[in-house]
Amino acid sequence: MSYRRLCNALRREEGFWSSLVLIFLVTLSLMGLGAYVLIRGEGVNTGRQIQSFQSEYSATGAAYYGIARMKTGGLTAGGSEALTIGSASVSLSAVSVSASTVHLTVTSTVDDIDTEITVEMQIVNLADVAVWTTGNVTDVRVLDESGTQDDNMLISDADSLPAMDTAALSALATTQGNYHGSSYTPPNGYPSTSFFNSGSTPNVTYVDGDLTIENGRTVYGIFVVTGSVTVKSKWGSIGRIEGIVYLPNESSTVTMSMEGMTSIRGGVLSGGHIDGTGWLDGTIQHNSTYMQSFASFRSYPSADGAIRAVGWSY
Repeated sequence: MSYRRLCNALRREEGFWSSLVLIFLVTLSLMGLGAYVLIRGEGVNTGRQIQSFQSEYSATGAAYYGIARMKTGGLTAGGSEALTIGSASVSLSAVSVSASTVHLTVTSTVDDIDTEITVEMQIVNLADVAVWTTGNVTDVRVLDESGTQDDNMLISDADSLPAMDTAALSALATTQGNYHGSSYTPPNGYPSTSFFNSGSTPNVTYVDGDLTIENGRTVYGIFVVTGSVTVKSKWGSIGRIEGIVYLPNESSTVTMSMEGMTSIRGGVLSGGHIDGTGWLDGTIQHNSTYMQSFASFRSYPSADGAIRAVGWSY
């Protein structure tokens, strides 16, 4: 099982349940495989081959499961679990190797045959991130809060987005009168001229469609968009988002047509690609206060952090 296939599976929101189904299907498939080999093969090596298959595929299924458990906070650094998958005894352990890295080790044993998989998991503080996407970033500069380019604040081609409580975000947008059931082009100063609605509560807008920011308009708050986002600009008339853009779907894109000026100040989390167009690169500038506010809507606050799988080895 390649790491790329692992990444593609984990991009889906239903990844946790997929991992459980995977373990079940692996067990069933191995039963069929075992019967086939027994019918076609002869000799003492046949049984060993079956056990080797069982050990390897049980370890793979358990690795998917373990990653999902870490992302949802069911398994944290220093923790361990034991599973039985068919005739395989499987152990999972999560060990911190640094402040931001945890190694998830999965060992599957069938008789005296062991298979070990290690998955490197990175723990990320969302407040330190400007861009997180499962797609590519093209012709876009990422700046820190002082305005200096800092690609360390950019995560692209990620295995998945952080799990966010979209139901809570949608409910807050509805309460604030900022829920839009179709594509939307907000006016300048929407919904108010501040990221925050009241106290520490942010403005939240939910758009079930595409969001378009026209030239010369500035909008504020957290924007949850099921479609794509376009920020338009021309020289001397910049469209701007003062806040966070969250696009949970893989088909979504963010396009910024701009002339070297910052069009998003806060952060972007996108299931799809982020592209800059125009004479100069598009620009996204980090704002830790906005990102920290957005991080409060994480679905699984009990997890070690916003976690992503970055390596996979036998």
